[in-house]
Amino acid sequence: MKALLFYQLGFLFFAITFLAMPKVGATEPTQLVSLRKGYVDAHVAAIEPITKKYYKALAELREKLVKGGNLEAALIVKSEENNTNKTEVSKQPRQLIALNRIYKQTTDRESAKVTKKYTRALKKLQDKLTRAGNLEGALMVKVEYQKVTLKERTSVQDRVKKFPDEIVDVKWYWMHGKERRDNTYFKLLKDGTGTFVNSQGPNKISWEKVGSHKLSISLPHSGTTTLTWNLDFSEFTGNDFGGKAPISGKR
Repeated sequence: MKALLFYQLGFLFFAITFLAMPKVGATEPTQLVSLRKGYVDAHVAAIEPITKKYYKALAELREKLVKGGNLEAALIVKSEENNTNKTEVSKQPRQLIALNRIYKQTTDRESAKVTKKYTRALKKLQDKLTRAGNLEGALMVKVEYQKVTLKERTSVQDRVKKFPDEIVDVKWYWMHGKERRDNTYFKLLKDGTGTFVNSQGPNKISWEKVGSHKLSISLPHSGTTTLTWNLDFSEFTGNDFGGKAPISGKR
């Protein structure tokens, strides 16, 4: 487990360092080198404790499933611990899906905080070097800034491109306040159809994409609703079919 963790952290360090690697032969301002080292160190420091908690939670979940005699689910969690999990999300244990969602949201949030501080510092350094007449150094800082911000934008754009692939073949549950209504959910299929289930039983639905994070879903005899997903597609908001009342939901 520890070996796997340090391997991931080592890869993270390499990825960040490679992203910011200067051109061969270029002499970077010492301030930029120092800022980058601080960025890498802060990034690793922010992600390491979250990752440790994540793998601890995976081990606890696996043990719980083993004690409950759920062999198939326990094996899936074990494969997640070994970074070999290729099971479709819809077939994974609900607890594992929740853990992965929380881990991703938390690491994305903390990573964004570190990156925001770094880009602010880069802008200040670029301005300082420009005013001092060090145009070559200022240009290097500008290139560094563009690389980092482009990586952040691309990450968001990649998620947008995956919509609606990110949300099909997954059960989406209606929420009642903060409580999930296990008897009310829908599941979408890639062909534009799906199933809505409530206390009255299953019903066929149809859907179409109407925005980067929006779907229009129609339920026969009940009407149509437009649901909007958040940035990482972990939850949605909108109105009930026919616009009767506001709703929200999660995986």
